Amino acid sequence: MNTATDPFNLSTANQPAKVKTVAIWHLGDDFQRGKPVFGDEAKWTAFAARMILLHQASVGVYAHVATISVRPGYEDTSLDHAYERTNHISRPWFLNEGVDCFAARPRSTDTGDLMMIRDTCGRRRFYIVASFGFGEVPVEVFAPALGVVV
Repeated sequence: MNTATDPFNLSTANQPAKVKTVAIWHLGDDFQRGKPVFGDEAKWTAFAARMILLHQASVGVYAHVATISVRPGYEDTSLDHAYERTNHISRPWFLNEGVDCFAARPRSTDTGDLMMIRDTCGRRRFYIVASFGFGEVPVEVFAPALGVVV
């Protein structure tokens, strides 16, 4: 099978799994004030852990706002791709191709928001949007709190 009929190379066992979708959870407006202004990955991971504890207490810290289908060729930069696709750049982000928006009042993805990537093998990984880049956060904590089956 060639890549024209198999864009994710599912027929090639030696190929690494490729990112298929990215789900986005936005941090609620009431929690924006507590974000670290700048900081390393550890500060953002600690912030995410505090927010998820509040979310588990039914405070509604995070809301699932979008799912992005990653375009072929962008699998290796899927987080950057999803971040770009969920920001108002030249038009409202919810009009971008490959974006399913669930938010009533969409805003651009920002620091403190969460992203979950799902690859072609069904594996899921969570990341928080940090000041610079993304910090990976533990699946075992975030998946159950956000209602995601791992």
